[in-house]
Amino acid sequence: MAEDSKSVQVTDAVVRTTLLPLVVTLIVDVVLRTTGVDLGGYQTLVAAAAGYVGYAVVRFLEVYVSPKWGYILGLKVASAPTYKGRYAA
Repeated sequence: MAEDSKSVQVTDAVVRTTLLPLVVTLIVDVVLRTTGVDLGGYQTLVAAAAGYVGYAVVRFLEVYVSPKWGYILGLKVASAPTYKGRYAA
């Protein structure tokens, strides 16, 4: 990845860590509600957990199978991103 500005790095990080879990959470919640599955107070928790499990699966595929799986996480890159520490030289 080319040298990006800090704002681009932050934007990429936010998109990667929130977009897929949010979409999966919404889909699971809608499916549970439309199929009539009633989990009571746990419905939101189950939907949110499914979102983060979905992120973990895609991240695992990106790291261990092929970096191209990163497309699902919202970036158009051919390799996993690298981040510099805040005080890196």
